[in-house]
Amino acid sequence: MGTYRGTILTKSPFFITESGPGGFTSNLEIRVWRGAIGLKPSAPTYTLAKQAVSSAETKVTFEISKLLSDFPETKGNLYDIPQSDSKTSWYVNLKSFGGTTNIDDDYFFINGYSDFLDGINYNIGGSKALIKTRKLYIPDENSDDIHIPVYIEHASFGGITNEIRSYTSDGTQTTTTINYETDDSLYVTKHISLPSQISGKDVVRLRFLESTSGDWHEDIEVKRVICNAHGHTEILFENSYGVLESTFFFGNNKKSSDIKKDKYKSQLVYNNGGSAYYDVTQHQYNSYNVTGLNKITINSGVVDEDYATVINEIINSPKIWLVIDDVLTPVTLDTKQIQYISDFDSKIVNYTLKFTYAFNNANMVY
Repeated sequence: MGTYRGTILTKSPFFITESGPGGFTSNLEIRVWRGAIGLKPSAPTYTLAKQAVSSAETKVTFEISKLLSDFPETKGNLYDIPQSDSKTSWYVNLKSFGGTTNIDDDYFFINGYSDFLDGINYNIGGSKALIKTRKLYIPDENSDDIHIPVYIEHASFGGITNEIRSYTSDGTQTTTTINYETDDSLYVTKHISLPSQISGKDVVRLRFLESTSGDWHEDIEVKRVICNAHGHTEILFENSYGVLESTFFFGNNKKSSDIKKDKYKSQLVYNNGGSAYYDVTQHQYNSYNVTGLNKITINSGVVDEDYATVINEIINSPKIWLVIDDVLTPVTLDTKQIQYISDFDSKIVNYTLKFTYAFNNANMVY
């Protein structure tokens, strides 16, 4: 086993720099595997060789994140399984030869990206909820549980989180225990039970307990929203960490269809016993290549200005699903521009997003 170095976000640059004598050639073996960290394969997945650019150059640099990004896959149907967890673990070992600073390092990797200002080789650190927003809004009728993505770093690698506690603002508490494991774990969906709602108390907090110190590692507020006549629409999306995040819009939605077709003019005249004839019930103009795409516009309803964080994550997401009529539906975002609203700008903060269903209406062969 190599030296554990933390996490890699595979959509952002991650560089390995080796030193050696002038003009040297560095060889880098890359082993990728899924499951337990102790299951490292003996044969490398990739082998790279790179020579210094000149006889005076003593450093060689590899960029390896692009080689890792194809392995994890985000699937919206992970949320179809109620009250259950979905867990996965991807590891990479980087082992170099030929230089004077050879490495043998292990990393846990996630198919996400960091912010530009984070620079290169960003490490997400220890155990945490893999969402950037610190406030979650859920429908009041769905208030018994939530699913959030959680990264748990094993204790032997420096991680000490083993417990998630949720409690209402009056102190009522429910504890979700995450036992120590032999490996890092990415809970793509972590089911967390919430305390029963108490009259007048609509805020629940989730806290990640650092068991060795007794300090709180993170603080996330969950607010129950009483739905009006419009109900609610759930949005699932691949967030910047490369995992599924769930949020809700509570305003009205509007559906429409966009139909595209080609047309041609038919020749209807034919010979009927020596006389020209055509059937007036037949189409003179015919359509072909008919494709229809459904569209939907959804509104957040009145929300706090903190919603800007999750809106920014949605508009930058490569994969989005909506739960429409209890069906998980893949969609693409049509909205190209968003103006973020603060309480100082307006007393009403709400957002509107436009989507197209990511499939044709008709399942036809052309």
